[in-house]
Amino acid sequence: MKIGFFINPNSTLSKKILFWKKKVKNKYGNQLYLNHFPHLTIFTMYVNKNNFENYFNKYLQKNNLLLQKNIILKINKPNIFENDPISKKLILFYDIKKNYELIDLQNSLLKKFVKFKRNKHKKIIFSSKIKQKNYNKFSYPFVGSQFKPHFTISALKETIDSSFIKKFLNQKVSISFKIKDIDVCQIKNNNEHLNLGKIGLK
Repeated sequence: MKIGFFINPNSTLSKKILFWKKKVKNKYGNQLYLNHFPHLTIFTMYVNKNNFENYFNKYLQKNNLLLQKNIILKINKPNIFENDPISKKLILFYDIKKNYELIDLQNSLLKKFVKFKRNKHKKIIFSSKIKQKNYNKFSYPFVGSQFKPHFTISALKETIDSSFIKKFLNQKVSISFKIKDIDVCQIKNNNEHLNLGKIGLK
């Protein structure tokens, strides 16, 4: 079973993300990640289903909260990944101002749930040794110094000098909001997300 830990945007950012998803679909048709609901991925992981579900259900019943100070996300610009190592495409996204509390949050969640990681998972070879080490250890490459939190719009094959991409990058964006909780979801084979519960933050 593949699970993911996600942060949802506030309504202002969500509207912007959905606006650009619609523009991408109207211009290019269905694209990778386009049908995903607006979210920031903290990490995904392949886990042993029964062990994880038993622990997680008890964890929620106890109403455990992560002891984490207030985390304010600041979205200050649109951006692109020119060659995403997983999709091998260009990614349109909204960038998050560097936030060490968010990195700490990822680390605390990984420590809590890595014991349920499944040893056998999809094999991916990364050119970066750090990403490969992370993927082998957590089944997720973007950990620690490699964690670049963002809100994805879509993946595209378009070149970087495309007029559409330039228009996206020329936006002025200044949005801030406090993280209230984290969605934990099962990720199905068709990339459908089945919500398993929420983890609150103190």
